This record gives sequence, structure tokens and C-alpha cells, in this order.
Amino acid sequence: MENPDTSMWARIRRRAIEEPFVTAGNVSRKNTTNPVYHLRRGNKEAGNRMLRYRVIAQGCTVMALLGYGFLDYQKKRQKALEEQMQQAKPDTETKPSFHWEE
Repeated sequence: MENPDTSMWARIRRRAIEEPFVTAGNVSRKNTTNPVYHLRRGNKEAGNRMLRYRVIAQGCTVMALLGYGFLDYQKKRQKALEEQMQQAKPDTETKPSFHWEE
């Protein structure tokens, strides 16, 4: 019997959950072969329509990449700001180096 964690469908499902943009890119890549099929068959109207869909899918891919890059940049920037705040904040648990006597 096959281990459920190593079956092909389990790996595909896990990767689709971990990286949804890659899955969407693979689906749109598969659709790029449809225009070739229609154009070779002589169905120019359907082939041209599929080519338009391909261009739209490529635009969506570029937008997804830009969005991911922007989100990653924001996360790194936020993390750097938090580290700066931690360094700038005085440590309240240390005792002062002087002692006031009355």
C-alpha cells in the first residue's frame, strides 16, 4: 500500500495549498496550447479568442507576481521597523548605573 503523504495527488494538493499562484500559473500554461489546436484545425475565430485569453492570463500572472513582491516587501519593511523599535527602546529591566541617596 502506498504512503498517503507521498502519493501524487497528496503532493499536488499540498503544493496547491502552499503555493496557490503556482497552481494558477500551471492551469493557465496548459491553456496556452488550446489556440494552437484550434488554429491548426482551421478554426481561426476560436484560436484568436484563446490567444486573447492567454494574453489576459499572462497579465494576471504579472499582476500576481507584482502583488506578491509588494506584500513581501511590506513584510520585510515591517519586520525591519519592529527590529529598529526594539533596538531604540531602552531596556527597562536593567538597573541604573547610579544610585540616588537621600
